[in-house]
Amino acid sequence: MTKSNHRPVTWPVVPIMEFPLMMRNVFKLAAVWLSLFLLTACSGPETPQEVTEAFWQAVMEDDADGVARYSTMATPAEYPQLEADWSAASLALGRTVIEEREATVVTVFKGIEGAGDEGREVATYLVLRDEQWKVDYQPTADAFAARSALQKFVGELGRLSDQIKSSFSRSSDALAERMDDMASEMRALSDSATAEASAALEEYSERLRKHIEELTESLEEALKDEKQASPQDRELLETSIRDLNTRNAQLEDPDFESIAASSTTVAETRVRLQALDQQVFADYEEDWQEWVEDIEQDVNDLLEDIRAGLRKG
Repeated sequence: MTKSNHRPVTWPVVPIMEFPLMMRNVFKLAAVWLSLFLLTACSGPETPQEVTEAFWQAVMEDDADGVARYSTMATPAEYPQLEADWSAASLALGRTVIEEREATVVTVFKGIEGAGDEGREVATYLVLRDEQWKVDYQPTADAFAARSALQKFVGELGRLSDQIKSSFSRSSDALAERMDDMASEMRALSDSATAEASAALEEYSERLRKHIEELTESLEEALKDEKQASPQDRELLETSIRDLNTRNAQLEDPDFESIAASSTTVAETRVRLQALDQQVFADYEEDWQEWVEDIEQDVNDLLEDIRAGLRKG
C-alpha cells in the first residue's frame, strides 16, 4: 500500500472554558452599545433653551404631564392652565442668561391675543435641580399673566383715548361708566405691572399733575372773577375743581387706577366746560381747551412709552 503524501487538516482547538468567556465579552460589549443607544434615544431636553421650548410646547398642547415634567410643579394635578388661545400660537427663543443654578430665557409668542406683529415677549425662569434644568413654574406663570394683562390694558386704554376724543361733546355718563371699568382693570393689574410701566407712570404722573393744577387754578380764577355766572355754571365749576383736586392728590402716589380716575375726571370736566355759558367764559375757553388737550396728550404719551417697553421686553 502506498502512503499518502497529504497531511491531515487540523483545526484550532478552543479549550472548553474559553468559549463561554469569549461569548460573555461579546455580550457585554453588545450590552454597552445597546445602553448607549437607548440613552441617546431616550434623553430629553437638557439645556435651558431646550427645556423652555419643551415646557411651552406642553402648555400649548394642554399637556399637564409635560408641564409637570419640565417644571418645578410637583404633579400634573397642580397645573392650572395658562389662559390664552393657543390654537394658532408659535414661539421663538431670544436671549438666554445663565447665572450658576438659575437661568432666564426670553420667549416670544406669536399668534395669541394681543401679541401683535412683533409677538409678546415673556421671561421664562429656570432653576437647576438635581442637575436638571426645570422651568420655575410660578414666577414664569406670573410673568406671562402680567404681560398678558398689561398688553390688554394698553389696547383697552388706547381705545379709551379715542373714545374720550369723540365723546366730549356728548353726555359723560356712558364714558364715565366705561372709565370706571377701566379703573377696576388697572387696580387688578397694579400689583403685577412691569418695571417699564411703573417707571412710565412715575414720569408722566408729574406732567399730569402740573397740567391739572394749571387747569384747576384757571377754573378757580374764573369762579372768583365772573360774578355774573349763573348758579348752574358755578356748580359745574365747583364740581370740576373739587374732582380735579382729588385726582391730583391721588397722582402723588401714581398707579394705573389713579391714571384711569384722572382720565375720567378730565373727560367729565371737558363735558362740563362745554355746558357753561360760552359768552360769560369766552376769555377762558381757549386756555381750558388747551389744558384738556395737554392732559389727554400726557395719557397718550404714557401709553406709547408702555408700548415701547413691551416691545423691548
